[in-house]
Amino acid sequence: MGQITKIDRRTSPLTRWCAPSLDEKLSGLLANYQGMASAPVIGPRTAGMLRDFLNAGTEPPLPNKDDVESMLALLSSVKRQRQTSEAEASAQLDLYWHGLRDVPLDDLRHAYDELLKSSPWFPDISEIRKAADNGPVKRHSIRKAVAQTLIDKHEREWSPPAEPCTPEQAAAVRAMVPTLTPGEAT
Repeated sequence: MGQITKIDRRTSPLTRWCAPSLDEKLSGLLANYQGMASAPVIGPRTAGMLRDFLNAGTEPPLPNKDDVESMLALLSSVKRQRQTSEAEASAQLDLYWHGLRDVPLDDLRHAYDELLKSSPWFPDISEIRKAADNGPVKRHSIRKAVAQTLIDKHEREWSPPAEPCTPEQAAAVRAMVPTLTPGEAT
């Protein structure tokens, strides 16, 4: 009976994608976002830093077929699964590759780690995709969406602070307001 994959012992360097970083205050702003209504109107400096965050970094890599096969091979070596023929195993590999090739590599690695620890059975494609939804690339995508929302709110609602009035202007306004004595009706 065939296994779902064959383990390839070639060594390739493990490269992880790295999301651009933000300072602690901006990172907290993105992490604590609860919705547009409660979001603050950010100023131009913060909007500029968030724009830099959106434009920084590279797109996360997608897996190649060998990456998917290697992860499946390792999972199949430790997880329970039904026995299949070589032809069925090859067809299953093709199906898994087709179902997972659009998931960023680091999210697949995250799913692999989660499923290795949590499930006694060999996962199907939907279980792998669900586990990948909590991966670093997905989390970064959410942070980018929040950053763009805050920038959009800034562009719609922010206005520069008004110039303070001079002492002469304040005196002129006071002179226009009638003074009331205690007990006098308004």
